[in-house]
Amino acid sequence: MNLCKLTSAALLGAAVMCGATVAKADGGAFSWTGFYAGLDVGERWSRASVNIPNYAPTAQHVQSGNGSAAGGFVGYNYQFNNVVLGIEGDISGVGGNSVALSGNGGTEQYQISESWRSSLRARAGLAFGHSLAYVTGGAAWLRYSTNYLPLAGGVQTTTAGGWIAGAGLEHAFLTKGNSALIGRIEYLYADHGTSNFVHNGPSSVAYKTQEVRVGLGVKF
Repeated sequence: MNLCKLTSAALLGAAVMCGATVAKADGGAFSWTGFYAGLDVGERWSRASVNIPNYAPTAQHVQSGNGSAAGGFVGYNYQFNNVVLGIEGDISGVGGNSVALSGNGGTEQYQISESWRSSLRARAGLAFGHSLAYVTGGAAWLRYSTNYLPLAGGVQTTTAGGWIAGAGLEHAFLTKGNSALIGRIEYLYADHGTSNFVHNGPSSVAYKTQEVRVGLGVKF
């Protein structure tokens, strides 16, 4: 958590310093058209609706968790007038974890642990010179596992698909022609549907996440 916050501050600090020291060299109009790639870090929050039929009438419970994320992104934008359309793919290692009483009437707990997430999204935005405001949405995937504590029935793992949507702001620094260093902040909400597991008995998890992240990239 602290490492994620320090890294986020470093990324934003680098972008601010770059913008404060260097202006666009040729003074012409900047275009967002082109390929770009970069790295990002962020914080995540999860909400899981768990159903364990064998534990009726206390079969259902909700558990929440949080954790950090770090990864990379790559994409392409096309600008006409001040409208920018694009596509982006990203992948992150994630450290979200949540634990709650399983509902069997004792101290047994149900644990959910994330490992990675990725998405493929369309983007649409408005450019204001060196700044870009956009919305985004598409398909998302999350790799996570479930288990009981104390461990019983082993660890079950799934890659859950779903949809993702959000919005963000970007700013171009250190511009040289149409190449630039890009700083960004972004919010994403994802719904990964319901996944089924079998330990000593069946369980199902409906999983949703939110994420706020900052990034630093290069536009080519």
